[in-house]
Amino acid sequence: MLFLLLAGNVLSVPDCAAQLSAADLLTTPRFSIFEQFALSPDNSFISYTVERTEWPVQETGNPDDPVAGKWRTTSELWISDLRIAQSFRACCQDGNAMLPTWSPDGKRLAFYKTHIFLGTDRSQTEIDGFEKDASLVVRDGQTGLAREFLKGECPYSCSYVGAIWLSDGYSLLVPARPMDQSDSRTCL
Repeated sequence: MLFLLLAGNVLSVPDCAAQLSAADLLTTPRFSIFEQFALSPDNSFISYTVERTEWPVQETGNPDDPVAGKWRTTSELWISDLRIAQSFRACCQDGNAMLPTWSPDGKRLAFYKTHIFLGTDRSQTEIDGFEKDASLVVRDGQTGLAREFLKGECPYSCSYVGAIWLSDGYSLLVPARPMDQSDSRTCL
């Protein structure tokens, strides 16, 4: 009997959902499905990305027109302090932050950052732009200061493979471009 009650509640659609336009559904902020959540080693902080979709208006001037423009996605890095139940945006209102990872001691957070807006088609232009713009960022958990490294040296694989902290808590292993562009092997 309990199952039937729960199933009935899950299957019912609230009246307010019928009032949302397609543009509203696409542009509502949501957790990113590709970037992982990262929990600090002491379980007191969680970092995650919030994805926002922008629907640019082009020549038709009508944002509800599905062919009016291509949409683009941005990813902001957020951190929640689980001890005091407060959250804040740590990076990238105007670009993308991705793949956060905590240092073994929980004092630093590493992630990739780029100002390149990635669309749905991942064109060669976007890939080239990512590689010229992306950087590795290390954020100090105590001071909030962030330092950028490897600006313009991150291959496109950085958008899929997070940095790996080594046991010393200061060194990171990140994907690198092959030394010889004709060599198809991936170097780490």
